[in-house]
Amino acid sequence: MIPDFDMEQDREEIYKKALPWDGKSAVDFYLKSHPCFPYREQFAKLFSEAYRAYLAGCPRASIITAGEALLRAIYDEIISLVACGYNITIPKSKGRSVSIKADAPRDTLFQLADECSFNEAIKALQHLNIYSQELINRIFVVKELRNKATHGEFPVLDIWDPDEPRPRDEFLKIFLNPEFEFPEGYRFRSRSNSSDWFTFDPRKYKCGSLKPLDWESRFAAIQYLLVLEVITEMRDTSTRHQADLESERL
Repeated sequence: MIPDFDMEQDREEIYKKALPWDGKSAVDFYLKSHPCFPYREQFAKLFSEAYRAYLAGCPRASIITAGEALLRAIYDEIISLVACGYNITIPKSKGRSVSIKADAPRDTLFQLADECSFNEAIKALQHLNIYSQELINRIFVVKELRNKATHGEFPVLDIWDPDEPRPRDEFLKIFLNPEFEFPEGYRFRSRSNSSDWFTFDPRKYKCGSLKPLDWESRFAAIQYLLVLEVITEMRDTSTRHQADLESERL
């Protein structure tokens, strides 16, 4: 059967409109000023691959690759913090831990991908107490979506009103207005054993409506946008704390 190239182009345009490529945040991360290690380059490649997979209609591959991109960004963040004088403790199984200090051999830093799992990397950042719990929670969501895409067990993506709770009087006006449309919003439970909802309000992100996408592609778009949000907030937070450290030394 001959592929319908016009249909393929139309689908790609719909996907681009829902999720425009945001290269600025990726470039800002790549151009960070501390000594370069391969993780930053790996992040850039993986993040670009995640977007291409999304456009190609391969949402599972996109979700997994975007998650792996964020993990490389976290490795890079750990190295940046060590260079600024932080001691990083990576918790291991059975109560063990690995400590990384400013004088750590470069080989140790290059081997983070072999020595530190996604979960351990998140906990290492969490133990520093410089990142908000909200940011840590979003990183866990990215990890869980990556895992679920790998095993093919996505959570239920629920339609959600991002303006809830609404006053009773407002509901009365809504019911009397046949043209009213609720704002687009989604929620899901990233962990099957959790009762907490993760909510997603597209108005807070650089994206269009996700309604034209199938539900797996919606998850791919959400994953991509969460990674962008995390690397931006992670960079801003560490920059503030690095400035605080410098001022304390003066």
